[in-house]
Amino acid sequence: MKKLIAVCAVLLFVAPAFAADWAFYGSERFQTWWTEKYRGNTPKDGDTTWEMQGNSRIGAKVKADKVTGQFELALRSNPNGDVGANDNVRTRVMFGQWNFSDKGFLKIGKDLSILDFTEVSNQVYGVDNDLTGLVPAGRRTAAITLGLGGLQLSLVQPDSSDPPPGTGTDSVQNDVKIPKIEARYDLPFDMFTFMFGGGWQYLELGTTGQKENINSYILQAGLKANIGAAYVKGAGFYGQNLSNAAWSYGGLGQTDAYGSASYKANGDVEDATSFGGGGEAGLNFTDTIAFAAGGGWRQDKNDAAASETESWYNVYVNMTYKFAPGCKITPEVGYISREDSVTATTTQGHDVYAGLQWRIDF
Repeated sequence: MKKLIAVCAVLLFVAPAFAADWAFYGSERFQTWWTEKYRGNTPKDGDTTWEMQGNSRIGAKVKADKVTGQFELALRSNPNGDVGANDNVRTRVMFGQWNFSDKGFLKIGKDLSILDFTEVSNQVYGVDNDLTGLVPAGRRTAAITLGLGGLQLSLVQPDSSDPPPGTGTDSVQNDVKIPKIEARYDLPFDMFTFMFGGGWQYLELGTTGQKENINSYILQAGLKANIGAAYVKGAGFYGQNLSNAAWSYGGLGQTDAYGSASYKANGDVEDATSFGGGGEAGLNFTDTIAFAAGGGWRQDKNDAAASETESWYNVYVNMTYKFAPGCKITPEVGYISREDSVTATTTQGHDVYAGLQWRIDF
């Protein structure tokens, strides 16, 4: 942390030399939850979460004529204080952008995927989970992005670090031939904004002398509607081998295995298909109080897996109270269900949670 402060001090000192405007910002987020976990015939298990969220951040936005940029660092905490690997800093955002016209830009660097539609949710449990995985979600990955009006096109660093889950061998290798391709188009009207997106990734998978192709693709659509003080937001998707392209990860109660292609003993690849959706409805009751209710559902199908399908859903209700400028708390209650083997209807349990998120933006 001392090094970070020193770097920020140097940047403040030399900023005038670059003739750029620097705007530093931060967001401290703290979660306090009680979660009851039910797992089949085993006794229920209750846990308290009382910690600084890993997406607490500090960063800066920079503007110099037609060039802009942003960096953002995530700050984590450790229950043992400043000792241990969990007490570290990681990069969330780092990009530069050339705005060559009023409606056109070229951006290079690391930022949230243009296919991330989690903006349709304000679920704060699970480190601002935002229905991740139940609605289209993307990671922060290095990319070259061209924006023209409401259209954005990205050539993205492909996800090729590991073979599909369950292969059990390091002899299976993913070979990258071209970047991952993503596209998004936002179409705004008076009270409505329609969002469309799609992506494709191609990999070669296999052992020496035997190669198979893994084609991952996703199609998605969303809608945001503001009607006075009320709003409705939602998004859905359909895709193939989403986990291989990092379009599916980390949602509450989910596993990536069923959304990933499987490499079988005979050398063939079994594709996985996924679809789902969700959203939120809310009311901005006053300038300081807002209410929201949301939920989502998803199913993955992989014929190579023992149970072939898995599905998940979760629902929540929350209230956001802004008690001072930049300061707010969000109490929330929710239900998270995971159902394994839809054909056999055998449940893997569910979670019930309640608590609140504390947040100060500065």
